Amino acid sequence: MICMQYFFFILRDYIDWKNGALEKAEIKSLLGNNLKIRCGDKVIETKTRKGEIYRYDKNLKMPKD
Repeated sequence: MICMQYFFFILRDYIDWKNGALEKAEIKSLLGNNLKIRCGDKVIETKTRKGEIYRYDKNLKMPKD
């Protein structure tokens, strides 16, 4: 399970699971609030900007494009 605070949208076609574990996720900030994500025992917090999309890998790291 992946948990977030309010006012964020997980893009439906951009969240992948493999064997019950997160592989990748793309999350859009609706208001520009701080984003706090918990997945398993990993927790991250990121400042966001309204309308921006944030991509995370299975380690909740933002991969370099």
